Amino acid sequence: PGFAPPMAVALGPHRRVYDGLGIATLSGAWVPLPAKPYVLNDELRFRAEEVLLSLGSDRWLIPPSPQEAADSREVLGNFSTAGQAAGLAVSALASDPSGPLDLPVVPYEFQYFKSETAKRVLSLLLDPALSASAGTSPAHFVGRALRLFTAKAHWIFTSTGQDPLLDYDWPVFYQEAECAMKALAGTYSNVKSDFVLCLEAFGVSLRRPEAEQKWLCSCLQHLLETAMSSVEPEERQKWQSMVLRRMKNEAGELYGAVDVRAWPYILELLKADSSAIDPENFRVQIRIQLCIDTEINAWFAGLLKAAELIAELKQAEHFSEAELRETFNDKLHFRRAQRQLLLGTVLRGAPRALIEEVLSKIDQNDVEVGERDDEEVVLVQDLVRILNQDIRACKKAYYRLKHDWLAGKWGVVWHGELSPDQICDHIEQDENHEDLLRVAVNALLKQNLKFEAAKMLARPASLGTRVFDVNRNDKQLGYLVSLYQDLKPPDDRFGPIETNCFVVPDLGGILHVHDAGPDLARLESDLLSGNAAVVGIWWFWRCLNPKNDLSPRATCIVLSYEGTHAMVDLAMVEVNTNYERRVKEVLRRIISAPNVLKVVHDLDARTLGILHRSLTLPDDLPSEDPPCLTPVIDVNIVDRWVRRESPGGLNSQAIREITFEYFGHEFCFAEGLSNFERRPLRLSQQHFMVGLAYIPLMALRVLCSHKIVAEEDLMTMMLRLGGAGADKGWDTSLRRMSLGNELPTDREVQRGWPQESNPWLDAEWVATLPRPDPNFDLQGAMRLHAASVQLRPEGIQPCLLAAAELFSEETTYRCMQELFPVVVHQHQ
Repeated sequence: PGFAPPMAVALGPHRRVYDGLGIATLSGAWVPLPAKPYVLNDELRFRAEEVLLSLGSDRWLIPPSPQEAADSREVLGNFSTAGQAAGLAVSALASDPSGPLDLPVVPYEFQYFKSETAKRVLSLLLDPALSASAGTSPAHFVGRALRLFTAKAHWIFTSTGQDPLLDYDWPVFYQEAECAMKALAGTYSNVKSDFVLCLEAFGVSLRRPEAEQKWLCSCLQHLLETAMSSVEPEERQKWQSMVLRRMKNEAGELYGAVDVRAWPYILELLKADSSAIDPENFRVQIRIQLCIDTEINAWFAGLLKAAELIAELKQAEHFSEAELRETFNDKLHFRRAQRQLLLGTVLRGAPRALIEEVLSKIDQNDVEVGERDDEEVVLVQDLVRILNQDIRACKKAYYRLKHDWLAGKWGVVWHGELSPDQICDHIEQDENHEDLLRVAVNALLKQNLKFEAAKMLARPASLGTRVFDVNRNDKQLGYLVSLYQDLKPPDDRFGPIETNCFVVPDLGGILHVHDAGPDLARLESDLLSGNAAVVGIWWFWRCLNPKNDLSPRATCIVLSYEGTHAMVDLAMVEVNTNYERRVKEVLRRIISAPNVLKVVHDLDARTLGILHRSLTLPDDLPSEDPPCLTPVIDVNIVDRWVRRESPGGLNSQAIREITFEYFGHEFCFAEGLSNFERRPLRLSQQHFMVGLAYIPLMALRVLCSHKIVAEEDLMTMMLRLGGAGADKGWDTSLRRMSLGNELPTDREVQRGWPQESNPWLDAEWVATLPRPDPNFDLQGAMRLHAASVQLRPEGIQPCLLAAAELFSEETTYRCMQELFPVVVHQHQ
């Protein structure tokens, strides 16, 4: 009479229970619960899993005998009935009630606790009679004892109205628990089998609030670490191996009994990585435990925790793109800012291909480019920025970026930053060329700039478009278009567009590498055969908006070394995956080869990051270390050392000024704002690109071979960029470095270039050039400002032969002979 099935209820200090119910304790006793109070829905939910698990056996159908109930009350002592329900809830570890209770009691003397309540809670770890039933194995007892102890300890120390001595016991809780765990491990010393079921104890935090879950899981982790620290290392290793095998072989049952939020604690306990987790069962439990709720705020909190776990445990690759979008991009229930937080969290550290697939699907399915204030465009742009992805994978969002770049508030059309030909250069090969042409022409006509609009419409790519047909009825505009159509465009040649500018020698033609063919083999043979070499290197990209396009990638890399200009076309290489892997592996080896000295100009962290992204292999994860650019010399730092100036000062030397100072001619930058993504590249574009790799190398050659820069100073200025341990602000620190004690020389003095001779052969002219400050401590300045990126001593020895080539007068003279006739001819 009065018998009811057990229902485990989450009870706090307010003692909320169901009327007329009782609870079966793990010792087999039946304890009636008080009448008339009520229970809240969320409290029921905290114990729903345990109720379902208890129904999986028939133990609760057996009414306890009066003697069993009396024994149970004697054991519980002064605990309240509500405390029993909170701390002694029905466990998944319940065993069959057959056989005597023959487990040994752990001998232990209390060291710190004063309260009898705290001592009785700790006894759950020591006395099997308190937390085990007849026939329980040692492994079941240890797992159940850990679960009950942590739950009961949390309840008594967080509830009000308990024993006043608990306030004294709380600060020494961990010390006493550690001593008890060592005693437990000493009595149940076969840890390989006796502690093998301890993972189920981490189910104690199921459906509990996050603060409780963190305390319970960290407490269990600490207790088990204490127990394992007291046994032999071999025994600990055997236990870890056994538990890891359980995580793979018993995945279905185990993962359902463990709080999915506890896996980071478990992996840290086992000294294992995320590969030890069974991905399929982890995915199932993530959805069951965290991604389902009837209350919107709790639902969002669970989704956010699920996203954090997936990212922390690197499990995103085991979720499909559709599943991630459906789970974390619910437009019906969550605002854009919430979805941005969820997607940005769950995709953090995921494979690049998966991130691109998720973003491109959102862009394809949800974005409306016709709406000016479409929130989905903002969502995609924000995610691209947060995850450092290439916005070009999201076609609609990229179209919106180009639209705003043309005619937005800060657009190049409104501010006249580009000529009509340059604008067309950027949009003519675009798949949305006609739409972008319409945007640009309309923006020009609104400003009454008909000449510029007519010049855009007169280009061959604009003929036949709807934009051309719509504006052909404007007689004035049509007349201007006819005039521009009669103009003949200038011939494309390998040289500068402007007259009297520096001309790079073609050296018999450019070595174009666009696949894994013989040109790549020659490049590999020239630079990776083991011989020392000095290479000028630079790379080219297009970034229309640095605010939203934070991850541009180079489309072309140019290398210039003695007798050869090489151009690696990454845009064409990436069309074929096999070519891409082969070419990028060769480039990665070149930039990190210790015997190949790389020469750059005015390199900063953002530009280096573009190179790293460009050389990322298709299956690389974002977290993998990029290749290191070493050894490298920045000619801007060398020039500042000669000029006794700061590399980032107001008188910072541009490549154009370096060209004029050392070679007597300006460097033409007319192609500097051109589109380096278009194919084929114009010859004038190729000349500009080769010049940015060739000029720094030649400038360094003449400074070294004429002893303006000493060899030991050059070794001091060698850098190692992009490696592990490098300071993120290395470029800012270098720009703040002062490179002279005296005032800098006057930069306004112009040095003319004689047409009839090479001035570097004139000793008097060379003597007029500035020299470094002999009293300045360059080594000390580099240690102060660039210690994290300065080339290490072991890295200097392999590049000594390459540096010696820079100081060779014969090599420099031979290179100047290639340059000088070209320069004189252009000047004449």
